[in-house]
Amino acid sequence: MGLLLDWTQGAESRFAYVPAAVIALIPIGRKAVAAARNGTFFSIEMLVSIAAIGAFFIDAVAEAAVVAFLFIIGEMLEGVAAAKARAGIQALADLVPKGATVVRDGQRIDLPIADLTPGMRVEVVPGGRIPCDGTIAAGQTSVDQSPVTGESVPVAKTVGDTVFAGSINSDGVIQITVETASADNTIARIIALVEQAEGAKSPTARFIDRFSRWYTPSVTLLSLLVIMVPPLLLGGDWSTWVYRGLTLLLIACPCALVLSTPAAITSGLAAGARRGLLMKGGAVLEKIGSAAIIAFDKTGTLTEGRPSVTDILPVEATRRRC
Repeated sequence: MGLLLDWTQGAESRFAYVPAAVIALIPIGRKAVAAARNGTFFSIEMLVSIAAIGAFFIDAVAEAAVVAFLFIIGEMLEGVAAAKARAGIQALADLVPKGATVVRDGQRIDLPIADLTPGMRVEVVPGGRIPCDGTIAAGQTSVDQSPVTGESVPVAKTVGDTVFAGSINSDGVIQITVETASADNTIARIIALVEQAEGAKSPTARFIDRFSRWYTPSVTLLSLLVIMVPPLLLGGDWSTWVYRGLTLLLIACPCALVLSTPAAITSGLAAGARRGLLMKGGAVLEKIGSAAIIAFDKTGTLTEGRPSVTDILPVEATRRRC
């Protein structure tokens, strides 16, 4: 609205940007105050707040609104990346069914997964997902473990063999003795590892934190000197040098690095999780970028997991590629 009024009304509309700037600054200012109370006085939010408030005093309200707007957009994009990461974790959680058929005294009872305890016996029909970690107590089947282990070919299972929550019972009715609670099964541990990986900082993120701890106060001091020294010692115009000091503060602020690095890492981990790639933190992502050779330990990792004809080698003829 402020931009539209600026185009149509010109200089008379300069105050139309005030509501936008104030509304955008409220959440930024709150975060700046919270960070200051926790000991981080030179946070990104504090720098943006100082620059935007200073813009008000030099009658550059439009610039203040644009600065706050761009910062809000950056945080919004980071939030979108975090939401995608949560969606990737939810996809892992969906591998485990919500309920299980418990066999108790010859009766079959449907219970939520959260109610399963070690020692219970659950029954899984062909095509059903296994709801718990345990051992087969009765029956035999083939189990598709690819959602959990990546193994492309179903594995034959019989009495006494171990099965994992989230894998798929292929072709036989089996009964499983529960060995772990739902909060501690294989999928739950994988989810916990992914969440820990997303919370762990990569080497680049740790470097940026160390760098900004010294760089940001230095830039703030330099901006203050640009504002104070020329007017006080050289007779410069206060409005001009305040504007230049605030401009220096914004340009030199490492906002892009600090905002983009966590968002990029979170997005990468989430994208990997949705495709079955579980990476333990940003350090792994950075190492992948410098990898020259990659070794795969399973055929299914590179193929579709189904046999196919690749070559025909006749006994008495030349080799023909199919």
